[in-house]
This record gives sequence, structure tokens and C-alpha cells, in this order.
Amino acid sequence: MIGGLYGDDTNETYYRVDFFESDGKTLRDILRNYQYVVNITDVKGRGHESVDVAYKSKSVNMVAETLYWNEAGLGNNVFDGQNILSVSQDSYFFSRDAKTSKEEDNVLNIMTDYKTTATAGKSGWYVEKIVDATDGTTKVGWVDLSPDQGVADNPAEVFLTVEENKTTTERSAIIWIAAGRLRYPVKVTQSLTPALGIQLLDGDGSSKMPITELVFASAAGTAPASQNFTVNWQPKAADLTVTNAAVGAAAFPSGVGEPGGNVTGGNGGTGTITYTVAPAAFTDAELDEKQGGNPFLEKVSKLDFTTTNGVSYASASLFLRQINYNLLSDVNNGGYLLDGQQKTLNVRANFGWTITAVSDPDDILQNNGRGIIGQTGGNNTTTGNTVSFDMMAEDSSVPKSGKIATITFTNTSDGSTYDVKITAVDALYVGRFGGKLAPDANGVWQFERKLYVQSTDETAIAWSTNQTATNVTDPVDGKGNTYKLRSTTYRAANACFSKNDNANTITGVESDNFKWYLPAQKQLLAVYVIHPSFDSNYQFTSSYYWSSTEQSTAGAYPISFISGPRPSYYVNKGQGYRVRCVREISD
Repeated sequence: MIGGLYGDDTNETYYRVDFFESDGKTLRDILRNYQYVVNITDVKGRGHESVDVAYKSKSVNMVAETLYWNEAGLGNNVFDGQNILSVSQDSYFFSRDAKTSKEEDNVLNIMTDYKTTATAGKSGWYVEKIVDATDGTTKVGWVDLSPDQGVADNPAEVFLTVEENKTTTERSAIIWIAAGRLRYPVKVTQSLTPALGIQLLDGDGSSKMPITELVFASAAGTAPASQNFTVNWQPKAADLTVTNAAVGAAAFPSGVGEPGGNVTGGNGGTGTITYTVAPAAFTDAELDEKQGGNPFLEKVSKLDFTTTNGVSYASASLFLRQINYNLLSDVNNGGYLLDGQQKTLNVRANFGWTITAVSDPDDILQNNGRGIIGQTGGNNTTTGNTVSFDMMAEDSSVPKSGKIATITFTNTSDGSTYDVKITAVDALYVGRFGGKLAPDANGVWQFERKLYVQSTDETAIAWSTNQTATNVTDPVDGKGNTYKLRSTTYRAANACFSKNDNANTITGVESDNFKWYLPAQKQLLAVYVIHPSFDSNYQFTSSYYWSSTEQSTAGAYPISFISGPRPSYYVNKGQGYRVRCVREISD
């Protein structure tokens, strides 16, 4: 609101002035750190009788233009009541070295609103003169401003240039910035001391990207890609001192392209050197816990670079880090029982992670595991983080044993993923005691398949209804024994055989639907050895359990879960002992 007397009026009237964008229609916001100037170019009549009425009415009878600019960073101003001249900095101090291009420390921002229509006038700003700071009159040529003039109402970013100071003393000059009647002095001082500094840059230095470390993600047997870094220093002819020290228990590998010693004479006076670092791959032994290795191995060294201009010192540091990013879990490879209960697994990782997906195509997890999506953890290689999930209950009409759900952990830093597979079983894992004993691909002798035992007892039952010898005496092949004893005469074996789907269609031990059987003597012995590790809900009773191994016409071999097994102990086949069936699952 502007008040004033129009013509011969004796009462003040009031005018509203709106701040518009350049289109003359859109109102402009009044912003912090902006300078605004209102120039009244014409008054055509009296205004409104009060400020309130003027504020609530449209602008009438006054023509005005508004000028504005952002003063952020332009804190040095001179104002003559009509125009303003602003600069971002009023003094500079440089080393003796020449500066010929724009850098961080030689930039100057200038702004003015000064305009003139005079024939000999000059709108905007310009460099009026550059003089020695000591006497204020002698013109000097060792410092300049580029460019040296600019238009009104347009913030300009310019830069100072200086020649190398080859004199014997420090020198100073004043750059006079002019705009109409306005003047502002900018003082420039140049010392005799060489510039001092060190830059560590990524790659060959052309990107100008500063770095503080190089990280080499490395797996066993696979060498990480090489990486370059560049060291620039001033004075360019100075020596560069390099020290290399291990950080932690394992140092970054040596002799792989990292700085190996000091650089003399500025590397031919250039003040720059580029290194290519290419560490070898980690070995299996280094990462294998079973061999005393560290699955989260990290080798780190710190490089310190130092130089001097004879007066002061400059230094910079770079870490070289070779690391095996890893995620390990104690997932039960034997599987998780389909019992409708909550299970847990422990996850150790040397990076932050988020569970981003759960794939459960066969519905072995309650709610398909969606409840754990979004869980976070990681950066814990000792105690780890606990992940809980709920198994579905067993449904005999929809067999799910051996089905798999996959939990995906995503590294929050680089987006890499790690999968943990959850296997569903309808029985408790015992160990590798199923199938034949044979050498694997590495020549290690072991049984072919994993053995599982059901989680509950069958009803106490006789081994056989008679004492007739069957000659089924194999101590390790319970599946073969059970197939031979599948008739109802041999009640213990038949109870397990009958658990198989469409048992009457089974034609041999290799039939696809032949899953459940009565364990042989040594298979049941393995169950006895491992059973203390089972959850309390699935423990064996203090009783005897039948094996499928016959001793003679007089009896068959049970295993005592009371006092422990006696390998030569057998009893009458008519005894009513407990039964736990077993099944095999291939890898």
C-alpha cells in the first residue's frame, strides 16, 4: 500500500501495488533473501480513501514496475536510495600460483538493478579500474575479472584470474566494481607461498569425484574388478610421502597395484599420479568356517598421503577395503515340520538387509510368509538376527513334504539378493541314513538319501502274528525289509507300509509312492542317537520301539528308548511295542 497526495488534494489517498510475474497476470510470492524495488512510472488520479479499502480493491490510477533479485550469497551491498549494487565477496587471498580458470575459490557473484537511457551512460555493472591496494592509484595487470561487465537485473557469476607472483613480496590490488554512481571495492591479495593441497579422485581424475575409500567386493575364487584412483597435489614439484598401514586383523593385499612408496619430484613435476589396484580373489580356505576361515572376511589398509610447501603440510587418506559380503543362516536343511507351529532361523550378515519377498508356491507357510516381508536387520556377524515364520499344518490330502518356500534378503546398500530356502517335511530329520551306502562325486562314502522319522507314535503293536522265520534280517535297509513284510501278518511293518498313498499299487521299493517304512535296526539306532535334539512336542516315550530287522524265528530287534540300545537284544515277535515310521527324501 502506497499513500500520497494527488494534485492539489489536501487529504492523503492510498494505492495498491501488485507484484506480478513477467506475464503481468500471475501474482508473485514475496520470498526471503530477495530484494524488491518498486518504481512508480505514472499516477493518473487520486487513490482510495483508506489503506483497508485500497487493500481490498483492485489497483487503480497508479502505474508501477517491480524489480527483484535473490540476495542469498550477495551479502555485500551499496545503495544510493534508488539503485543497488551487490557482490558476494569483498576480499580474496591466493597463493603465488597462477589462476587462469574458474575454481571454487575464485568465483565472484555480482548483481545490480542500475539502468540508464543516457547516450553516454552504461547500464548494468562493469569493472571501472584495477589499482594497487597500497597507493590506490597505480593500475596493475596481474589480476583481472572475467567477464568484466554485466547487464542489469541479471545475477552474474564471474571469476578472478591472477598471474604467478614472481616478485619478492606479497602484493594486493583493488578491483572497483561500478554501476552508475555506485562503487564497490574487492580486494585481492597474492602471497609468495606456493599453493598447498592434496586431492584423491576416482578413476583417472577426470570426473573430479573425491573419494575416501575403494571397496572391492570379492567372493571365493573370483577376483574383483580392478579400480583406479588418482592423487593430485600442490606444489606440483613437491615430494609425496605415502604410508600404508593395516586396519584390523587382516591387511589389504600388497603388491596388487596399491602405492608402494614415496613419489619424488612431483612425479616429473606434474603433481599427479594414477594407481590401478587389482587384488586377487579370496580362497575357499579363507572364507570357510569349517577350515578356520572367516565367511565375512574383510581386509583393510589405510593409505596416508602427505606433502609440504615448505611452510605447512597437507595430508589426505584413502582406505582400501576387500570384503566378502555374505549372509549365512542356520536354516535346517533337513526341513521344517508341517505342524502349524512357529519356527525360527538365525541370520548373520555383514551388511544391512530387508526381507523383500517370500515365494511360497505350495503354501507351506501360513499366510505365504507375507508377515515377514519388510523385516530389517544385518550388520551382525556374531549373534545375528532372528527371523520367525509359521509352518502350515500337515494335510494328508495335499502332500507337501519336500516342497520349498524361498525368503529373499536384499542388501540395502547395493540391491544384491540372498535366498534362504525353507523345506517342508512331514517328519523329523534324522540324518543321511536312507538308501544305499555308496561313494559320492568326491569319493566320500555315505547313504544316498536323507532319513526322516514321523513326529508321533503309532499304536503299540506286535511285530508279527506268528513266530515263523522270514529271513528279513538286513540291519540297514528298512525300506527293503518293509516291502517284504508288507502283509498284515507283519503288523509293525504293515502299519508303516499302509501310510503310503495307494499302497496297494506299490510294486517294489522304487515305486514313486513308496515313502513310509519301518526302519531297520541301525536306522532306528540313528533315530535313538538324534532324538534328544527333537522338540519336546515330538519326543519318544520311555518304551521299546520295533525295527524291521528280524533276528530269527524266536524274535526281532527292538531299540530301547528307556535304557539305551543293546545291539544283540531281541524279543518275541508278539510283544506289543511302539512304532515310529520313517521316510526318505532325496537332495
